[in-house]
Order: sequence, then C-alpha cells, then structure tokens
Amino acid sequence: MSARPYGILRPTKHNSSKDSVMSMSSVNGSTSALAVAWAPQMFVQGDKNNDDALSLDEFQAQLSRAGVGADDAKQFFSSFDTSDDGQVSLTEFVTGVSKSISSGSQVFNDLPDSYTRDADGNLDQTKTDNFLSAGLSLAETFWKNLG
Repeated sequence: MSARPYGILRPTKHNSSKDSVMSMSSVNGSTSALAVAWAPQMFVQGDKNNDDALSLDEFQAQLSRAGVGADDAKQFFSSFDTSDDGQVSLTEFVTGVSKSISSGSQVFNDLPDSYTRDADGNLDQTKTDNFLSAGLSLAETFWKNLG
C-alpha cells in the first residue's frame, strides 16, 4: 500500500446511511483497501485487555464475530504471529490482514461489518463512528510511522 489512508480513518457525519455506505465503499475503489486501512481499529476492538497484543483467545473471539470457527481462527493466528511469540502485534495484524485479503479471504472485509452494522445488516452511523474513534489514535500513529 503506497498511500497512507489518513483521511478515511476519521469518523465523519453524513446526512444518511446511504451517504455513509457510498463514502465507505468508494475509498480507494475497494472494500479490501478499506479493511487494511481499518486494521488498526479492528486490532483495538480485539485487544480486550489493552496490552497492545492479541492473544489467541482475543483473536478467536474477534474472528468469531465474522463467523470464523475456532480451528480456522487458530490457523489465521498462526499465520499472523510471524514472531512466534504467542501474540499478534499491531504490525503483524495489519500485515496479516493485508496478506489474507490478497490471498482471497473475505474474513477481514466482513469483520468491520460486525462493528458497524445493526442486526438487520444496515449501516449504523453511531456504531461506525464508535468503531473508527476507538482506534483512531493508534491508527494515525501506525500509518504515520510507515512513512
């Protein structure tokens, strides 16, 4: 990813859910690019004990939101944990999300929906704003430090 997606990480106010869907799906022309850009926010949502790493339990709980079973989550975890220390760091998570999407997996394209949509599958602006805000500082720092 050559461009750092600063602008898409900030929650914005829209007049309708239709506006939100259009702005989310049009970023870089790809929901895949959006999923990678939002990987820090997904990471923060999964890091329940706030230790800046995802344990296997945290990782499995997060992926279960996207319908991923425990065995498949363990396989994802193993592929993300490149340092082999039993935890997934933010850098490992972002890299893993990008590689997973590149390999054709939809899991990390679907995961943000579990944080931003209501039970009927409609975009919920409040949930979306909360999701984006929760990891905003970490996301901005991460993307800034890549440059």
